[in-house]
Amino acid sequence: MAFINIVSSSWRSEKYLEGFFLNLLGQTCQDFRVILVLNGATEEEERIVARYDTCLDMKLLRVPRELVSLSLNRGLKEVEGEGVVIFNVDDRLKEYALEEIMSAFMRHNEADILYFDYEVQKPDKGIVLKPSSLFDFELLKRINYLPPCLVFRERVLQKEEVWFSSDYELACDYEFNLRLASKGYHFFYIEKVMLTYMFSKHSKTSTQKAKVKECVAHVREAYRACLSPGVNIR
Repeated sequence: MAFINIVSSSWRSEKYLEGFFLNLLGQTCQDFRVILVLNGATEEEERIVARYDTCLDMKLLRVPRELVSLSLNRGLKEVEGEGVVIFNVDDRLKEYALEEIMSAFMRHNEADILYFDYEVQKPDKGIVLKPSSLFDFELLKRINYLPPCLVFRERVLQKEEVWFSSDYELACDYEFNLRLASKGYHFFYIEKVMLTYMFSKHSKTSTQKAKVKECVAHVREAYRACLSPGVNIR
């Protein structure tokens, strides 16, 4: 059984899917299993997957087009190992990222959720560093400053009845972080840049951005009353 489960959902990702697989094959730690949900896959996506299916320990789930939260929950049902890593197929882990994640989980049994520094690659500004060391609980209540890559132990899945909620579809990762923080799960910081978030100024229309903003505000309002500064984050 692989130590780490990589869970991701692919939709219209022909441009990024091969890079996603090559990124994983280049990891210094290969003790992982990929759980990929093909969300209404195109023929080209199927061709790319077929080329790498035998190169990686991979579980493929094919579904018609559905909400990302539902696809991720579908993938999480297949998790078997100790650690879970969720990131987008168009983002890139540093080659040492999975090795650092595995090491942190093995050295710090109290850690439920890991977070770390990351960088954003913008087409017009180059790479911008996002240091999660600046993160604190009060900041989490105002903005999801944690990296766009969720890393947590499988035991979190065992305790939570709801994983990703479709009620907060456009900000389901933010809601997930806030819910775990409000319940006292232990967040542990790795002081390294572990991910490159590939930002495109054309990735969302102004209407979509407005909807995301509205959903984030909805999440904050839902958790305003139950959050307290005593949450176990370091």
